[in-house]
Amino acid sequence: MRLLLGLCLAAIAATLIAEERPLRIEQDLAQGDLLLIEDGAPLPAAIIQRSERKFTRQAYGPSFEGVGLHVAGGHHYHFTGLLQAADDDACTVLGVHGQGTVLDFAGRWHSDGIYNFPHLILRDGGHLRLSESATVDLVMERDFFTRQLWVWGDGSGIIELDEGFRADHSQATAVPVALGTIRLGGATLITHHSRSLPSHTRPDGRGGHYQNGHVVFERIPGNRWIVNSHNQVYRAQIDVDTDAVIETHADLTHAGQRMQALPLPAGVHFTSSGAFRTTSPNVTITKTGPAMLALDGEQSYRPGASLVIDEGLLRMATDPGLGRAANDAGPHLLLRITQEGRFHASAPSLQLRSIHLADSAHMWLDNRSTLTVSEGLRVDTKATLHLAGTVNGSLHIEGTLAIDRRSGSAQIHDALQLDGTLDLRTGRQSSPLLSLHAGLSLGPQAKLRIRIPESSRDHPAKGSVLIAANSAPHALAAWSGSIACSDDRWLLDIDIREGNLVLADFTELAPNQD
Repeated sequence: MRLLLGLCLAAIAATLIAEERPLRIEQDLAQGDLLLIEDGAPLPAAIIQRSERKFTRQAYGPSFEGVGLHVAGGHHYHFTGLLQAADDDACTVLGVHGQGTVLDFAGRWHSDGIYNFPHLILRDGGHLRLSESATVDLVMERDFFTRQLWVWGDGSGIIELDEGFRADHSQATAVPVALGTIRLGGATLITHHSRSLPSHTRPDGRGGHYQNGHVVFERIPGNRWIVNSHNQVYRAQIDVDTDAVIETHADLTHAGQRMQALPLPAGVHFTSSGAFRTTSPNVTITKTGPAMLALDGEQSYRPGASLVIDEGLLRMATDPGLGRAANDAGPHLLLRITQEGRFHASAPSLQLRSIHLADSAHMWLDNRSTLTVSEGLRVDTKATLHLAGTVNGSLHIEGTLAIDRRSGSAQIHDALQLDGTLDLRTGRQSSPLLSLHAGLSLGPQAKLRIRIPESSRDHPAKGSVLIAANSAPHALAAWSGSIACSDDRWLLDIDIREGNLVLADFTELAPNQD
């Protein structure tokens, strides 16, 4: 191993064997001080790093790769000591490099000065693990602003927050002690428990408090967050500035809320959007993994934003079109559900640019929810839309449009182009299963499938309106007459009356005799 130090450590020999390494090392990063350990030898007990403010205020830059503390060589290292910024102007720099190089960080990282920029550089598969014993203190004592942990590299490295790691110690200490923010600038984040997620307890100026913090995806496309082990809830902000991936092997619920804090003793107003949001135009977020991503908190999307669900369930319990986190944010989201992905729209109001169900995707719109899609909703051949509530926007159905009396009736206020199957499950309903308020077009492959409950007390009454389509009664003409129920148990007579498709009568068929 080689110890490369600047002028402040000129008295120390340039090359030291492990037994001779000082327990405490001070580095001046502005002078190029570097400690690179490649042979798996023990790390110092304390490293104090200083730098000039001009040097400190760089977010990313190649100069950081040649200063600070770095480990490499494919070894497993343990750090139980102190990594600390010398003063308010200092950077702290830690690097882990090379396939098989793992650093278990079980010590204390203290870098909460007003101009501190803590850096973690991960290259060539390097892996940093914050263990249960680790404390990361990046929150300023004076006004509760958090310094950001800048995690970056070539995209191959990993920062992992162990299940026992606790990001926020603020409620148990006299001063704030927490890891409030992780900025991913070319790395993968792996998390296992809600208590590990970067955030801190911030006073609201009213005698209360809330969770403030960020996970940020930026600098290069391809940053990834892998959610493992336990279902997790994040009550702070998620900022996506470049294309990114969220991979859920356990459920991730975002529950951040917009919060404006009153002035604290330092006299600073602070507003946190708390949002799951895109912070640049034309950003794509891809969700993979079999578990759920639940968006229960604030959402905000800038123009050109796309959310792609390749696997598992996306649930939206808030309006993605509210757009309170940026001046040009609004109902810009393009949502694409692919492969065997699923989407549950449960918010009272949802505003998007468009929705596309591809492959074998499924989507559910809750009763009493109103979905507005300015550029429409498309359902491909093998996909299914389970519809209740209200849709504002055109629908093009090549797959299945399923409406179930048990879930509620549906209303479509714009044109419906049906080239697939309309699947109606009837029952005792007091209103039409489907109300059409604009044009209806039936393609040559359009099919009507009707299901009747087995229980006689749930049977629909004669005269029940299946489809109310006063605006386009001629389009329903192909479905009048007798039709066998989908299980061949019932024979239905359906008529067109006053522009509606009405159940005229039904008869139970004799069971098949084998």
